[in-house]
Amino acid sequence: MHYGKRVHFFADPSNAISMEPTYKYYSDIIGEAQHLSFHDVHTVNAMYKCSEKCAHVECPKGAFVGKTCECFCQGPLKDPVERCNNSNGRGLPVKNIYIN
Repeated sequence: MHYGKRVHFFADPSNAISMEPTYKYYSDIIGEAQHLSFHDVHTVNAMYKCSEKCAHVECPKGAFVGKTCECFCQGPLKDPVERCNNSNGRGLPVKNIYIN
């Protein structure tokens, strides 16, 4: 959930770096994602306190509670957020869980 490392340099973007990660390994990875990751969605969910009214809901380890009081688990890369399923911790794909 980042801009690329050279996004804010318009004069000569080939040499200027506007953001550099702590770990150099990530320097050519940041800003390349085409969609939000599971961890991006989980972080935004926590920032906006989407699960505030869902204290009664318990999710599997690694999952989070969404604004609909349902558990969401990590899915495959092409659709990284899935509604959890009690039997295996994963379930049906869920898209745009924050858009009404």
